[in-house]
Order: sequence, then structure tokens, then C-alpha cells
Amino acid sequence: MAAQKLSDLLPIQESASSPHAYQVFGLTAGEQDPGKINAAVQATVARLRGIKAATDPTLWKRAAGLVQAARVTLADPAKKAELDARFGIIPVDPQPSPTQPSPTQPASVQPVPAQPDSRQPKSSPSPKSDPLAGMLPPVNPMAPVMPAASPSPSAPHPFPIPGGAQTPNPLGGVPSSAPVHPSGFGDVGGPSPSQMPVSPVVATQGSPRPVIRRAKVVKTRRSSLIGNLVMATVLLGMITLIGSLAYFLFWGPGTLAISSQGGALTISTQPQGAASSSGVSTPRPIDDGQRRSAKLPRRFDPVMGGMRDDVPTTSNATSVPPPDLMLDQPIMVGGNAAMTPATPPPPAMMGTPTADDAMATVETGLGEPVNGEPSMQMPMDNTAMSPPPIETSDADVATADAAIEKVGEVIRSHQWDQMKSVAEATLSLPMNADQKLLAEGLYQLADLASYYQGGIQRGVADLQVGNDFEVRDDFRVVIVEKGDDFLVVRYNAKNRTFKFDEFPFPLAAKLAAFSIAEGPTRQAAMVIYQTIAPISNEGYRDEAIEVLGRLDGQVEDADTKLMQDAIRYLYPGA
Repeated sequence: MAAQKLSDLLPIQESASSPHAYQVFGLTAGEQDPGKINAAVQATVARLRGIKAATDPTLWKRAAGLVQAARVTLADPAKKAELDARFGIIPVDPQPSPTQPSPTQPASVQPVPAQPDSRQPKSSPSPKSDPLAGMLPPVNPMAPVMPAASPSPSAPHPFPIPGGAQTPNPLGGVPSSAPVHPSGFGDVGGPSPSQMPVSPVVATQGSPRPVIRRAKVVKTRRSSLIGNLVMATVLLGMITLIGSLAYFLFWGPGTLAISSQGGALTISTQPQGAASSSGVSTPRPIDDGQRRSAKLPRRFDPVMGGMRDDVPTTSNATSVPPPDLMLDQPIMVGGNAAMTPATPPPPAMMGTPTADDAMATVETGLGEPVNGEPSMQMPMDNTAMSPPPIETSDADVATADAAIEKVGEVIRSHQWDQMKSVAEATLSLPMNADQKLLAEGLYQLADLASYYQGGIQRGVADLQVGNDFEVRDDFRVVIVEKGDDFLVVRYNAKNRTFKFDEFPFPLAAKLAAFSIAEGPTRQAAMVIYQTIAPISNEGYRDEAIEVLGRLDGQVEDADTKLMQDAIRYLYPGA
């Protein structure tokens, strides 16, 4: 199978990206036995030659380059010593050669030529010891690292001089004196030894010492105490701020709102139960007097028609006045104001009347004893007092149909200030029983819708520019500008302008909640407003009919069944 990676050609691991010389030949790191090293080199070269034909040329050349570089490293003592130093192996310095002259040797004594050191590598290996001689260029890889002799006039140089460089002759290559020949060479009639200049002693260079790299000690600069204090203060302030924000958002008694106005950033907090920030009025409870002043819908009698403002409703007729008012005001015992009032008996006969006695009188009926005493009134037949049904002509029916259609147009055109008055005027027209029911449903529809729209206007009137409040969970708005018929709010980093009858329904519900108390009446008014509003659709109308069905009998002075029929009349698709 052809080799695909270096580990298939060389005895190295797949994870080794840059193997050292020992790994290339599969040797133990720091191996010192020349025999093992030579055997490993020959085995690796033989393996490369054997799989050269079946291997990618690029991969094979790369492997051959690694083998050649590793062989040079292990053959060079200096490079091998430097490689061994990586594994903690430091060779002992060699002893000086016995042929090296002593520093105290006289300068006139001719030194004996130094014998070649057997430890130094040969200039070129023999073909038998070089397995790659046939495939690599015939060069001496040890030439750049071979030590060269340098002359010294008196003693051997303590450090090796690389390259055997000599000092250039300043005289341009002309020798300053006659060349000196060693003894036994030259002419016989030459100058005497005393006249000959002393030849410098050539010292044999020993093996170079291995280069040991030492890690540079990095000295850390001592930091300033003031800088540490400033950083600690800033860090403590940031932690305090983050902790405060987390307390207000998650565990605190309020909520946090960030708003911008006029280029300034405002951060405000408020209690959780508050509906808005400072300047926004809280919802006020609405008592019976306020409901009456707001003209809540009144109960409608299909036979008698609409009741006037001076006629109390059934709920008010059954209510008991305070005891101090019962002494000087007659008690109405009938559902009609034309009936004769019953004057309470004098205190001497029956004692001071109480609220319980009055309630018992109303609930037990006329002519029945109350608390063991007979009633002072004679029993009357209520059915005899009912007026006969009113006869209506075809012209009256046509007129009523036109008036009812006009009420529907006013409601569908969102004329909030006119729909209630037009519907109330239609109730006074003569019409048949079906028309009465439809007209009453339209009136109650217009009454609750205008009541809810008025609550929105009152909520807007209580707002101030810069106030912020939560419309839904985690959704707040900021009041930017307020006009007579519009409101500018800011949310999601944008300003939005809305007309009073075009508010989004969640925003309208929040504004109405500032002035309308919670209860079935507000819920019914809200769904009716969402039915009539300009941004309504079929989904809101279907939802309104469903909600009114669930509130049957819970809305004060209103018939939810009639309002459902009125919605279907206004919007036939609902």
C-alpha cells in the first residue's frame, strides 16, 4: 500500500509535526552509542529506497530531507551536543591534546605538528558509510562547522575562531619579511635560525562546547499602589451599581424605567403596585354617586320606555335610606312614582323605624304583617296599574327604523360625543316591541363605549410629559408630548403619535384603568370599545360577543343579550 503520510515512511508518530533527529531514526532521545546511531540511519535509508517507487515524490522528498538533516545533526558533535542539551545531557569538556604546546614553552622552540584528532569527523565520509551518497549532491555537510586553526604568537586562543578567518594584510598582500620555511625545507644557504622570525605556534582546536540556552528571566515591574487603589475603587463602584440595579429589578419593591427627554437620560423607580410614575394619578374608586354623575346605563322597560333622570332605577328603589331620612320622607312602595306613598306610623304607635323594618316592608309586600304588626297599606294589584300596550302605525315603524339606522351610522362612524344622545333620542319615538329591544341594545352599546372612551381621555388628562408607566409586563412607555386629540409616546427607542380613538388596545386599556375601577362594567365597556374603534376587526367583535355572554347578569343596569344583538346588527358578519 502506498504511503500517505510521514509516519508511514519514518518511525515517527502521526502527531509529531517537527520531529528531532532521534525521532527520525527511531532512537531514544540522547542516544550516545555511535553503532546504534549508524545502524538506525542505514535502516531508515534502506526503507526509504525500498518504497520510493510506490510513494508520492513530494512526500518522499520531504522524508529524505528530514533524514538528511537528522543525519547531519547527529554527525556534527556541536549540533548533537546542542540537541542533547534539550534532554539534559551535557558532555564533559575534553582534555587538551598532549601535542598542544604549553603556554610557558619558549617561542623559539618549533612546535611539533598537531596530529589530526580522531574524534573529529572526516572531511567526507566514505561511500560505504554514507547511504545517501548516490541520491544527494557530493558535498561535505561538515564543511560549515569544521574547526579551523588560527595563528597565535604566544599561546593558543582561549576561544575557537569560526571559519579560520585571518586578519587582512594592510600592505596590500606584500609580505613584511621573507617567508619562513620549516626546518628541513628550503635552501641550504639560507639565513641562520637566529635571523629567522619566530613562527607562531599553531594550536589544535578542541571540540566546541555545547551551546546551552538559558531562559531569560523576566523581571516584572512593580505596579503603583495608587493605580491599584483607583482600579479597586472603580471595580467596587461598578459592583455596587450592578447590585443596586439587580435589587430594584428582581427583589426590590419597585420597577426601573429608563427614559430620555430633550437629550437627557432619566432613570426612575416606582413601587410595584403603582400604575405609573410620579405625576400619574392612581385609579380612584367610583362610588354610586360618581357612577350616576357619569350617566351609567339605566334599566329599560320594554313597555314604559326609557326612564327619565328624575325616576330612580330598580336598584335605587330597593335601597334603604339612612334611618334619619326615613322619619321625614315617605317610603315609595310601588315601582311607579304615581302610586300613593306610604307614610310610616308615628313613633308613639310603632316606635322608631329601623332599616331592617323598612327592608322587611319592601320585601314582604303590601298587606302582610311586618315583625308581627299588620301593614298600614291596603294590598294593591300591580297588574291592574300596567298601562295598555301602545299601538303603533306603519308610519311610526318606518320612522323608528330610520332613527335606528341613523344611530347605527353614528356608532359605526365613531362619533363618540354624539352616539349616546342620538340613541337616547331614538328611544323616545313610538315603535314596536322588536324595535324597542334593538334601540335599547344600541343605547347601552353607545353608553358603555362613550363611557370607556371618556375614561381614556381622563387618563390622558392626568398624565404629564416625562411620565412613564408599564403597559404590559416588561414593556414600558414614556410620555413625550400631549395634545388635545393626540398623544406622543416613546418605546423601543422610537416616538409614536396616536389619536385618541386610534390607541393600541393595550395602551387604551392602561389609560382607561387610571380612571375606571376594575370590575365587570369596565370589562364589558372595554370589549364594546374594541368592537367600535377604527382599528377593530372581526376577531375583536367575535371576542366581544363571547365576553358579553360570559358577563350575563354581572354588568350593572345593562342587558348583555341586547348588546350582543346590537353588535350583530351593526356588523352583520360578527
